[in-house]
Amino acid sequence: MGYGATLAEGWQLYVDNEAGQTRLTTLQGNAGQQQSQTIAFLTGFWTVPPTLFRTPQGFILRIEGESGQTYVQIQPGGVQALNTSPNLAAADVIPLTQRTHSVPGAMPPMAPLPPMQPLPPMQMNPMRMRMGDMEMQMGNASTPDPMRKFCPQCGQPVRVGDRFCSSCGHRLGELTQS
Repeated sequence: MGYGATLAEGWQLYVDNEAGQTRLTTLQGNAGQQQSQTIAFLTGFWTVPPTLFRTPQGFILRIEGESGQTYVQIQPGGVQALNTSPNLAAADVIPLTQRTHSVPGAMPPMAPLPPMQPLPPMQMNPMRMRMGDMEMQMGNASTPDPMRKFCPQCGQPVRVGDRFCSSCGHRLGELTQS
């Protein structure tokens, strides 16, 4: 069960309390276009029905629940909870209509998702990467590929049997002998 009110032409407010959570929905628009905004607050179960006030700054909804009073400001641009109690001495009280149906066009609540199971450990094959003069190896730490050598001067790869580095010209000597 909840409450509703027409705030202005084409602007509706719906307030519900389920499981100690207050859900506020505003619907704005006409038959061709409609926008809705829903926001929820933990208020506990209501101890008295909510009260709606009209102020020069917009609308204020007072919710009295098990956890105390909560004030929510409602304006055409949005809905926000207030940190302090507003001065409502000169505010007009807007009647809320009790309703038994849900918000028009609202989706039914989703069932909670089951907890996510931990992922099994990843199995990776050994790998080796080289980028510029950096080399990284993961997994089985085997000896380097005898067919793959690097110049001690510039770090570029050289072939077994090369006598000079094709990149910098450095004399390789015994480095490339198998």
